Amino acid sequence: AEGVRLYSQRTWEQVMGAGGKAALEGVIEAAVAFFTAQCDADNHAVREAACACIAEMGAKLDRAVLSPHVPALLQALLACFRDESWPVRDAACVACGRFVGNFPDECAASLDAELYALFFEHLADNIWSVREDAAVALGLVVRAYGEPAFAVVYARLQQDVGAAREQVADSQRFKDLQKTTKFGVSGVLTLSGAEAADLKHTDQQMFSCGSLAPKMRKKRAGGCMDHGFARPKEPWERSDGCVYLVRELASGHPAEMAAVLPALAEVARLRHFLHHNHLLETLWKQLPAIARGVGKRAFKQHLELFFDPLFYSLRSDHQLAAAAAADCLIALSAFVGPGIFRGRLEQHNPALCDHFDRHPLITSASRAGPGSGPGSGAGGAPARFAGGASGLVR
Repeated sequence: AEGVRLYSQRTWEQVMGAGGKAALEGVIEAAVAFFTAQCDADNHAVREAACACIAEMGAKLDRAVLSPHVPALLQALLACFRDESWPVRDAACVACGRFVGNFPDECAASLDAELYALFFEHLADNIWSVREDAAVALGLVVRAYGEPAFAVVYARLQQDVGAAREQVADSQRFKDLQKTTKFGVSGVLTLSGAEAADLKHTDQQMFSCGSLAPKMRKKRAGGCMDHGFARPKEPWERSDGCVYLVRELASGHPAEMAAVLPALAEVARLRHFLHHNHLLETLWKQLPAIARGVGKRAFKQHLELFFDPLFYSLRSDHQLAAAAAADCLIALSAFVGPGIFRGRLEQHNPALCDHFDRHPLITSASRAGPGSGPGSGAGGAPARFAGGASGLVR
């Protein structure tokens, strides 16, 4: 629970003051043994917390002190990477990314053997935060290992960025049912076998009583596909993960990521599947960060490609996508320059200028000032990668 975590952090700070880091390094063997043991605890919340603590150790402790223990810690994280509980896998993904970034030599053997497969698998996870964290971790891999790693990751990006084109429209369940009544009373129709199963409400996520954390046991049969999700991954989720990956690679490889922008724009024009608004929401939240990464000159060459999908979302009934589109339009206008942005928009479709000037989501955000839009989503790596995961090391 968040309250317990914050209380523990404050208690640690009050007791240890500024000496927490040195104290932990002094008992490193016991600390490593304890955290690796907790990665195998029966309670999923304990396993998640153990991964978060290991991530912080990897980020803050002295490299010389922690280096001999990296293999044991990495093996514990790899086991949690296959956990049935997605928050545990998410925490393990964050921790593995940090370990690769801080200990590239010690993690090199595991990268080709297991980590690439796990990162790519979670880049298309059913949970959006797991997809984002996998993208951030792959960005750390590229920064740690350079061009050889980029070649591997870029090949996967090119393969999956357009996967949403393969997404089938949701089939209508129970399409043969008719709304019939007799004397005002609905009839009863009994179905059996495959016709009785509504896949949208079967084998879905379970949750613990009194908690929004999933209620799941450990399940680690081995292999990157053994983390226990019943619902198959959807092609659009692969494209969604690639949006985060483009964001992570844009600043280091701007030319290559600029070349991916037309593929992102093509995906943004897809409307044939139920969850296309979720994909659009992700894209609009991350596009300003992608634009900053590839640079103003390169991005302006592709700006018009995104106008129609952006205004489609702005005018849609999906409020989260609409808010993200409004934020994105405001951010892109500021990035390329309001005059240039308006000129390009007017040249593309003069009618859209009126929508841009009058839409309440944009006008209200403009009056409130920068950074205060309806979604206030500037994009960028999640904060859990930037700072301490648990706050216990000072």
